Amino acid sequence: MFDFIERDGRSFFGHKQIVKLQSKMISDKDWIRVPKSITVEELCVFLQVTHGVRLQLTAKELKRTIEIASRFGFINTVRYCEQQLIKKDEQSKLKLTRKIKLAVKFKLERYLNHLIKQIKSPERLMRILKRLKIEKLSSESMKTFVGKYLELIDI
Repeated sequence: MFDFIERDGRSFFGHKQIVKLQSKMISDKDWIRVPKSITVEELCVFLQVTHGVRLQLTAKELKRTIEIASRFGFINTVRYCEQQLIKKDEQSKLKLTRKIKLAVKFKLERYLNHLIKQIKSPERLMRILKRLKIEKLSSESMKTFVGKYLELIDI
């Protein structure tokens, strides 16, 4: 078993092989301390998704699970949550700019491509880009934005 030790000393267990397979960041350890910023409920959701439980999560819960999975290096959990965000995108009440910031921050390339399709004018794309920290964009994100801009100015 792999221990996720909470601030109160309580342990939450994960299957050692699943945890070590999913995360290169913690593959050489048998336990990890959970930061105080992660609640017990959030940790439980994260562990369930990591172990294959297909929960019906809100966009907010998916975002938080992505944050936790990224912190611990669980790439497959991040990808699963990214797929769920794409499926739930129509129901989400977040503004497009906030969704794009989330996609850029956690390098969710598929989600970013999905969101970029919603931009119909170069002016809107420029407004969104002004709100992002362009120097921190990954090369893939940069290519996506440049490709969309070139597509929009050809119209």
